Order: sequence, then C-alpha cells, then structure tokens
Amino acid sequence: MTALSQYALLESTGLWRADADAQRREVIVSFGNATLVITDNAERVLSHWSLAAVRKVSDKDGVVTYSPDADGTELVEIDDKTMVEAIDKVRKAIDRTRPHRGRLRAAVLAGSLALVGWIGFFWMPPAMVDHTLGVLPKVKRAEIGRELSREITRLAGPACTRREGTRALQMVTDRVRGTSDNADFVAPVGLPQIHRSGLPDSLWLPGGKLLLSATLVEDHDDPEVLAGFMLAAGLRQAGQDPVRPLLEFAGLRHTFTLLTTAQLPQDVLRGYAQALVQNPLEDVEMGALADQMRLRGLETTTLAAAIDPSGERTKPLLDAAQLSDPPLLSDRDWLALQGICDQ
Repeated sequence: MTALSQYALLESTGLWRADADAQRREVIVSFGNATLVITDNAERVLSHWSLAAVRKVSDKDGVVTYSPDADGTELVEIDDKTMVEAIDKVRKAIDRTRPHRGRLRAAVLAGSLALVGWIGFFWMPPAMVDHTLGVLPKVKRAEIGRELSREITRLAGPACTRREGTRALQMVTDRVRGTSDNADFVAPVGLPQIHRSGLPDSLWLPGGKLLLSATLVEDHDDPEVLAGFMLAAGLRQAGQDPVRPLLEFAGLRHTFTLLTTAQLPQDVLRGYAQALVQNPLEDVEMGALADQMRLRGLETTTLAAAIDPSGERTKPLLDAAQLSDPPLLSDRDWLALQGICDQ
C-alpha cells in the first residue's frame, strides 16, 4: 500500500492503556506491516493493532484517541499532528480498498452455504476448532475475555479497586512480567483483577486477562505468594490457547457460529464462566515455578508453604530458598495490597 510505505519510518510518542482497568503509560507508536505497533521505551512490543480495525474515538484539543475494538477499552492518545494525519490517511486508503457490501453479497452467500455443507459433511470437529483458533483475531479474543469477565463478576462480585492496593498490585505485576521474553511463561495483559470471593486461586481469560482470588493477599503473610500464583498461571498458559477450552465446551454448533458470525451465544459464555470458577486448576511443575521465581529474585519458601505445607510437592521451591532481592513490596505497600478489597 503506497500510503503505508510512505510512513514506514514514522513514529511518535503516545499514551496507551491495555484495557479499562490499566493505567496509561507512555509508549512509542509506529507503523508495521498493515499494523500499528505500540512499544515501550525499551522497544518491547506491547500491542499490535490491525490498521483495518483502528477507529478514532475522540479528537479534542489536538489530542486524538484511537482504539482497535468496538468497546474502546484499549486506547492510545496521540498529539503528534504528523502521526495523526498519517494514521487517518492510511485508514482512508484501507477504506477505499474494501469491497462494497452489495456487490459481492450473492457470492458471499453462495460461498457461505458451500462452506456450511463442506464443514457439516466432511470436517471433523477438532479441525474446525483448530481453524477457528487460527483465524480468530486478537481483538475478538479480548472481547470474549471481557464478556467472560462480566459473567464471572456476576458470580464473584466486582473486582477490588481500592487505589492504594491497585498501585501495589501494579508493582507485583511489573515484577512478575520480568524484563525479557520467556517462552516458558506468558505474562498477563493489563492489570490483573482481584475478586473477593467465588474464584479459584487464578483464572486466565482469552485476551490475556488474569483474575485472582483475594485469598492470595488476605490469607498469607508475604506478597511473594501472590507473585508465585501469578507466575504459576503464566506457566499454565505457555503453549496453550485459552480460547480452545471455551470452544470445546461450546461444542461444534456454537464453534461454527463463532467462525461464521464472530459471535457466541450469551448462555454459552455464562455456562463456561460457571465451569471456570468451579473446575480445579491443573498443577504446575514445581521446578519450572522455582526457576521463574529465581529469575525474578523472589523468595520461594512462603510460596512452598502456601502450596503444600507438608513440603512433599514443593521440594524445588524449598531448595531454591532465597530472600527477595530487591524486596517485592515495602510493608506499607503490602498492607495496602492486603486491603485492596476494603471499602
């Protein structure tokens, strides 16, 4: 695309938030291959936005806000006039290349009917799940995660948001994310949510949102327990797709509905949310968990005691005993985190 190649080297600063619960942070915005790329000051990629999906949310006092999704939960604010003009020009160029809906309606209908027949008669369900996962965009995954989060909120109550506790939770989250890529660990997207009751220790939703039980901060004496359970959740997700168990729960018909209409019935999402909060979590390999704690300079013995007071399952954590260096939280911040659900 000529418009895109013209701006291949253009970049600007912006203020980005990953979701409605996240704090805004300064980022670098640049153009990728048909995407808008958002990176931090260390050039770590934080998000990729399809240029075809980017929409303007607001334009006020020279600051333009963009979002890649209909809900506008992920946002970036840009005040660089050249970058704003470039984004708008590329968006208009993409719009001109889109076919008019009426011109291909008959062909699309015929193709859809043929696809229905082919899937119904020749395609096995596992192949449909694999195909759906392969074409499901990041924006849709995040939307599914938000819908599941709303359903879980109906079961577990709203997320705890006391300001001082949220600040301390961000500190723990930053330490858990680490400073380098790690193929064995998946970091959560945005700030995790803590719920007072009704959850297992952790739940990982499509789109990368992590939900945590308040017992991880209220029933333990050290923040390393919370960090350890966050790391365990990220280890479970390594090499996994959190949408797959949802599709397996939904079944063939609803998976096909998602594939063809990009929608899942609300009763399916509600039923899956109930299953998530009721099903036990898979165990993680203690040696891998000990390695992740060690990489981040986190003390491991309190985590070992929280997982298994007998120590039979947690020998690697006990063998890796070390003091947190630097300390994970000050006493004041830890007390604030323990009170994150206080009203």
